[in-house]
Amino acid sequence: MKQLKLLGFILLVITTLSCEKDEITGCTDSLSYSYNSEAESDDGSCAYYYGGREMGQLDVGAEIDLDNEFDIYFDGTLIGRLTYYFPNGLSCGEPNAVGKVVPSGSYLVRAVGNGGSEIREGVVTLSPQECKVILLENLPIVDTGGGGGNDSGSLIFYVNEDLGCGPISVNLSNVGNDTITGFYGSAPDCGASAGANFSNLDPGVYSYTASCSGINWNGTVTIEANTCLRQLLVGSGGGGGNDTGSLIFYVNEDLGCGPISVNLSNVGNDTITGYYGSAPDCGASAGANFSNLNPGVYSYTASCSGIDWSGTVTIEANTCSRQLLIGSGGGGGGGNGTGDVKFWINQDFGCGNISVNVSSVGSSTISGYFPTAPSCDNSAAGGNFNNLSPGNYSYNASCNGYTWQGSFTVTENQCLQFQLTI
Repeated sequence: MKQLKLLGFILLVITTLSCEKDEITGCTDSLSYSYNSEAESDDGSCAYYYGGREMGQLDVGAEIDLDNEFDIYFDGTLIGRLTYYFPNGLSCGEPNAVGKVVPSGSYLVRAVGNGGSEIREGVVTLSPQECKVILLENLPIVDTGGGGGNDSGSLIFYVNEDLGCGPISVNLSNVGNDTITGFYGSAPDCGASAGANFSNLDPGVYSYTASCSGINWNGTVTIEANTCLRQLLVGSGGGGGNDTGSLIFYVNEDLGCGPISVNLSNVGNDTITGYYGSAPDCGASAGANFSNLNPGVYSYTASCSGIDWSGTVTIEANTCSRQLLIGSGGGGGGGNGTGDVKFWINQDFGCGNISVNVSSVGSSTISGYFPTAPSCDNSAAGGNFNNLSPGNYSYNASCNGYTWQGSFTVTENQCLQFQLTI
């Protein structure tokens, strides 16, 4: 009997051990090419294409012959030159396409034909571990080569948040209509797909109206030769649709003088507590903000330890005005009654250095480009004119195959960022 009991115990132990299941370990991230769908816990074995989990690849090419060669830019950075087309179809990884491994996110893809003969661009969103093909023929044409060096300008209307009122229809007097279909976190380049775009405009003043469900805008814009004007429409919470405007004072570097107190005449006070590398939108937390302002001219004073500013700003209905205060170390325009101008480009035009001459002032050379509007410091890419007395100036500029000319206005204690376009 004892032997039977012992045998039963041994059989029970064997049965129990055979029922226990070993835990399956492996890669539990479905984005990984080593993903194990049966794994119950991650063992750190996940591996990814494109050099990391959040990376992907963008490839640009054409399946039809566009009779051109194109320089390809991602967010203003030159990626390469497209010299082929692919009549039998284009798949990701084709070595003759122009592509790059980049972090996932949204990119402005811009294709510039020989000598700026045709410019196409659009915003593309890339997911992690995605390889996306962008066909050149599917990118909208934003310029047919008539925008540069012919004294015309471009204009984009945009919003910086979802106003919740649907697409915004924009009418530019005696020109036509276009629609805003999305928003941008910072001022976009002319031609960006989600904005309302108008190109090849003769210099001058234009009136406009815009509307979506429950919000209306109207006002005027001034077009200058060979420039891109970015017109922000401010929503109902920021001065939009009620004929008022908004204003932000900001600095583009730490001036070392502590918080800057700003007083706007007959309005009130606010404080600049930080700085921005490029012009911020109205309402940005580190700037001095004033909203719901009636159109007109306002005087202001500002001060921090050892630096004082004063001047005037002009507010337009339904617009965000950005007032840069320049410190004593940032180009000499702050607090001394002068202003600065920075001529700049946002892509390599392929024509060499650009010589810029300002009448009765002198010359400077643009030797590089910026993806966004730069500050008026004495940067290596050139195009700087500092400590100019307020007033109107004429200019001319040229490189191999392109010429520009026109005028600009310098305002006391302001940085004017003057973009040359083709």
